[in-house]
Amino acid sequence: MDRPPFTYDYLNAVDSQIPNSFLHIHNTGVSRFFKRLLMLDCISVFDWTLPDHWDADYFRYVVMGFGWAVIFKTNLFGVIPQWGTLSGMNVFYRPIRAIVTNPLLNSRELTINKNCVVLKLSPDYKGVSDIVDYYGDLLALCYESLAVNILNSRLAYVVGVNGKAEAETFKALYDEIASGKPAVVRRETKSAGQLGKSFSDQWETFLQNVGQNFIAPEMLDSLNQIRDEFLTVIGIPNLSERKKERVNQIDSERNTFETKTKIDLWLEELQKGIDQSIQMFPELEGTFSVKKRFEEVKNNARENVASSIIQL
Repeated sequence: MDRPPFTYDYLNAVDSQIPNSFLHIHNTGVSRFFKRLLMLDCISVFDWTLPDHWDADYFRYVVMGFGWAVIFKTNLFGVIPQWGTLSGMNVFYRPIRAIVTNPLLNSRELTINKNCVVLKLSPDYKGVSDIVDYYGDLLALCYESLAVNILNSRLAYVVGVNGKAEAETFKALYDEIASGKPAVVRRETKSAGQLGKSFSDQWETFLQNVGQNFIAPEMLDSLNQIRDEFLTVIGIPNLSERKKERVNQIDSERNTFETKTKIDLWLEELQKGIDQSIQMFPELEGTFSVKKRFEEVKNNARENVASSIIQL
């Protein structure tokens, strides 16, 4: 890159390359696996009551993933939710317009709180996709470390041989050992004696202390801890203090408050949007509501669960 100016396609070709030594976990298969599971956790937080002609799956993924849904009335489909683009701003820097594009509806520019309602998950119009990406990448990285550690913890051998025939002999010998035989007999070859090597010199372990490098249990604990932290963030009761010897009342209450705060804020925003939708479109009365799927866990119940896990 020594002859400017540079076009955008050339800059993208250079900057978008990922070196082989670079830590790359985002958008991998393992990362997408965990993100799918975490998104299902997010969707399960709320129990929705929706009109029969609404697609519940579409609605849940739009509200939780993108962060908002535009609710408006059409001549063909009635009152429906759609994801759209927000634009403009009022004196409080809040959006004032919503643009909905759908092949069956064409493009529509609506005015918020006049002929449409924006049902949003959080005050900043954000969904849970960034939370899912963050914890999904952490879980994927932790899982890959776990898999690599288990693979590298296998006992390996390095065998010195003097030819193909002796190599085949050692392979057959190892097959007998791996099959579980308590004792295997082998006659030492003349070539090995001529080189001054005994049988014990030729057969040596590549990794002497396997247990010292086996950290799979710690990695499993890290997986559980990351998952518990994610559940706390999205408002699902969990036992994030599982590694402590005992869970006291203060720790239990702290986790309960951390679990409640964000989901209560989300529920408040959603309920506000539902009330506005029913006020603008009275036909939604009795068919459009939301509530938390998981009720708060009482402190004594949490301590009982904690004590039972510790005993196990």
